[in-house]
Amino acid sequence: MDMLHLSIGHIVIKNLLDHNYKGPIYPINPKSKFIKSFRAYPSVMDVPDEIDLVNISIKNTLVPLVLEECGKKGVKFAIWTMTFSRRPHSSLGCSPPAPEAYDYGALTLHV
Repeated sequence: MDMLHLSIGHIVIKNLLDHNYKGPIYPINPKSKFIKSFRAYPSVMDVPDEIDLVNISIKNTLVPLVLEECGKKGVKFAIWTMTFSRRPHSSLGCSPPAPEAYDYGALTLHV
């Protein structure tokens, strides 16, 4: 099994499918055209439909950019699945983004 199939993003999609989720799934990955059987988009802004919720499972330094895109796109909820130390601010030099530090529009962030 390759590393992609062990990624948090892959596991999230697998769990949605395993539990018979019937809504749309829009994987975001600038390097892939498809994730599992789903069309992948280079960024949140490229998804042609409205997005209710975003699960963010990426490198912590890219999270502020994705949150900014979510705010511009009108996404209401985001879940940041941290895949690193429980104390990212001390071990990696990055704290979870403070909502007051960015203009995310109506977005609610869950860390």
